[in-house]
Amino acid sequence: MNINESNRLIAEFMGIKSKTYSDTPCLVHYNFDNTMLTSDRMKYVESWDWIMPVLYKIDQLEEVKEISVKVGRTRIWLKDGFIESNSFKEDSILACYKTVVKFIEDYNSRK
Repeated sequence: MNINESNRLIAEFMGIKSKTYSDTPCLVHYNFDNTMLTSDRMKYVESWDWIMPVLYKIDQLEEVKEISVKVGRTRIWLKDGFIESNSFKEDSILACYKTVVKFIEDYNSRK
């Protein structure tokens, strides 16, 4: 899954409405303040301001026991195991992003 597909997955999980226009080759998302975004302009992989609300929503789910974000590693503890990603120390947000994507894929497969 590439970054645009991962961003789309996260946006849908967050409840951001999307629509495809005939003159736009990619999906257009409407943020909560009705600003238009394409998947390539979403900053989940590079901004803590973008990814932290996603972690908060995940943390509110019944099957999630705990979320641990440490330097270079993020782990989401579930009732029946955990999902994690590791990265180099300077890429802690990348580890977080990858863990979020893995979690949402798993969550969607169980719905």
